[in-house]
Amino acid sequence: MQKKLINSFIMLLIFTAITGVAYPFSVYLITHHFFPYQSHGSLVSTSTNTDMPLDTSSKNTVLIRGSMLIGQRFYSSKYFWGRPSLVNYQAQNSGGSNLSPTDTRQFSAIAQRKTLLIQNNPHTFLPDQTNFPAPDLLLASASGLDPQISKEAALYQLDRVSAARQLLLNKKVELRSLILENKSKINLLLLNLQLDEFTSR
Repeated sequence: MQKKLINSFIMLLIFTAITGVAYPFSVYLITHHFFPYQSHGSLVSTSTNTDMPLDTSSKNTVLIRGSMLIGQRFYSSKYFWGRPSLVNYQAQNSGGSNLSPTDTRQFSAIAQRKTLLIQNNPHTFLPDQTNFPAPDLLLASASGLDPQISKEAALYQLDRVSAARQLLLNKKVELRSLILENKSKINLLLLNLQLDEFTSR
């Protein structure tokens, strides 16, 4: 009996060392060496100062603006807005409402978001108020952290952003072309950083 206990304890130490120390440490070394950008959170940094809300500020010239993987909320009319988030893009609280598609609270939330978007985008002409052109701006993702918006969502906000930044017609056309150059999904943080760079030229 005593021998079995000793053997069991030795096996416990061995597997603890392998799975609890050696394996995670080797994974850390490999990712840190071969994938430094991804292993540090896919952070996006800039060397210029903008009006964007910062996730992390630094006294150095390089400022961390956020992550490619986690969305963030933009309030200013000068920026494109992302999808609704029930957790305010807090990664530690990732999750959705878990409401069914037929829940009246779901319909109420969508109606409120739609009203808010129409009020804040008065320059955008909607020929059909029933079929909203950018449904992703009305529906929160399951994680509440979605960093992307559709091209339709960006184009829907184009008039508001252009008016807020007082862009001339040629600049607005260039900005529209910049949006259309992207694939079906656009990273919101990168889009707004491109917007700052675009309007500063």
